[in-house]
Amino acid sequence: LYILSGLLLTKFVTLNQVLELSQVGIAFLVFIYGVKFSTTKLKSVADRGALASAFSIIGTTALSVPAALLLGLQQVEIIVFAAASALSSSLIGLELISDDLRKELVHSRIIESIQLIQDLVAVVLMLLLFSSTSGNSLIYGSLIFLMAFAFKRGFTYFAESFRDSTEVIMVFSLGTLALFVSTSIIFEISPVVGAFAAGLALSRYPYSLEIVDTVGTLKDFFTVILFVSLGAIAATANLTVLLTAGVITAFTMLVNPFIIYSSLRSTQENSRISFFTGLGLDQVSEFAVVIAIQAYLLGQIPLNLLQSVVVATALTMTVSSYTTRYEQKLYGIFSKLFNTDEKLESTVEEPQDHIILIGFDTQGKK
Repeated sequence: LYILSGLLLTKFVTLNQVLELSQVGIAFLVFIYGVKFSTTKLKSVADRGALASAFSIIGTTALSVPAALLLGLQQVEIIVFAAASALSSSLIGLELISDDLRKELVHSRIIESIQLIQDLVAVVLMLLLFSSTSGNSLIYGSLIFLMAFAFKRGFTYFAESFRDSTEVIMVFSLGTLALFVSTSIIFEISPVVGAFAAGLALSRYPYSLEIVDTVGTLKDFFTVILFVSLGAIAATANLTVLLTAGVITAFTMLVNPFIIYSSLRSTQENSRISFFTGLGLDQVSEFAVVIAIQAYLLGQIPLNLLQSVVVATALTMTVSSYTTRYEQKLYGIFSKLFNTDEKLESTVEEPQDHIILIGFDTQGKK
């Protein structure tokens, strides 16, 4: 509904105003994602996440480049097309599997690790492509993330003093966001990079939970801004835009998940976890939208390609909510078509009068 309402927005504002709004929305949501992120929970799946990320980015990019050439794209246009095809959305993806993350299911933690790596790749790509001081962009980007790391290390020492004050937590969180965004603007790199670093700087447990609870209502507001903006950008799409968006969607929802599934299977991961992991990464990344917007504002890509990326983003984010909801049924169909049933064997020899304990406490009751 937000996307559809955005179709009416173009009657009241200009395209450049909409682009600015969408980047503001993305920046704040990326900040929230960074705050939520926990490296501690991901250590057990980091190797699988890194392998799947490498395979998905390299494999999908290798396949998408010839498709981009067939569509008549050139240079930066090809990079934007490949980024939209290969990178998955951490904002929508993690929101859709939030229940699985709370249960700490294996596939959800692999998805989270893959998306962090993909987001870091997207940040590096933005630093290389769009900084006016391109020679120093990586240095400036590294400085911002080093600043975030140092900030996180010192955060614990004074966070305890204001953890009981909701107002102070909100002001401190937004002040930190403003500091990092301002720093990125001074360095002439994307504010989204600064917002991401600000989130990571505040991702110290358990204070991160209080920060998310405090600024969570703002997240809903900026979600509206983002999706209404997507609808407004896509309002004048034509057949060429829809064709290109269809190809991006095919790579995002079919090719990329299959590559991730295959890479995890190669590590002896079971079929079910591999399938759910691939299925959870079937949305175009919000970073791909930022890359497309910045490329358009710099005159490096035409409006048609920007609209194609946005249409594909809106479509995949919408459809992904249903693929996640019906993932069990989809796996049932997939396992029958590709004969992925696996034998389960007991690790206990000749068990007698044994008890199987599945979970405990609140989660165990479920």
